[in-house]
Amino acid sequence: MGDRPHGRISQLFADLYGSEGDARRIMDDLGMDKALIVWRDKPLNFWSQIVELAETTSRVGDLLKLAIAEYGKDRHDVYDLQQEYRDWLYQERNRAVAEQMDRVRAERRIALLAQDRMARHARQRERMSGVGVYETPEVDSGTPVDDTDLYWKFAELSRQVRIQSWFIILLAMLQVIGNVIGEGYIAMILGALLIVALIVILVPQARPWERG
Repeated sequence: MGDRPHGRISQLFADLYGSEGDARRIMDDLGMDKALIVWRDKPLNFWSQIVELAETTSRVGDLLKLAIAEYGKDRHDVYDLQQEYRDWLYQERNRAVAEQMDRVRAERRIALLAQDRMARHARQRERMSGVGVYETPEVDSGTPVDDTDLYWKFAELSRQVRIQSWFIILLAMLQVIGNVIGEGYIAMILGALLIVALIVILVPQARPWERG
C-alpha cells in the first residue's frame, strides 16, 4: 500500500493558497466548515487540517480539481498529485474490500460449523425418536443448548453473511462508478448504503413465535 499523499497535497495548497483569506475562499467553494480549522497557525498547518477534513468528507478530489482549474496551466505537479491521490484511494478501497471479504469468509466458516452441528443434532434426534426421550446436547461449557434457538442463531448468521456478500459486490461497483462521477457523489451513495446495511444487519430477525 502506498504512502498517504495528504502531506504533499497540504504543502502544495500552502504554496498556492498561502493566505488565510484564500484558504477560507476555497473552503466556502467546497462547502466546508471553517469553524473546524485553527487559523492562527502557519499556512502549512491550517492546510494540513483542511486536507484531513476534506478526506473525512471525500472532498480531496474536489480540492485538487479546483487547484487544476486555477493553476493547471502553470503547475503541472497538481496533475501528478491528483493521479497519486487517485492511486492511493484505489488501493485503500481495495484493501477495505479485501478485509471485508476476509470477515465474510470467517463468518461463513462459523456458519458451516453451526450447520454441521445442527445436522449432527438432527441425526441424534432421529436416532432417539423411537425412545421417546430426547436429551438436548451440551456445548463445551456444559450448559444445555436449545436446538431451536441454535437454528435461529444459525439462520440469522447466514442472513448476515448473505447481506455482507452483496454489500461487498456493491462496494466494488461503487468503486468503478466513483472513478467516473467523482468522490463526492460516491461518498453520498456509499453513506446511504452503509446506513441501510447497518439497519438490516443490526435489526434481528423475528422468530415465528415473536411475530405479531
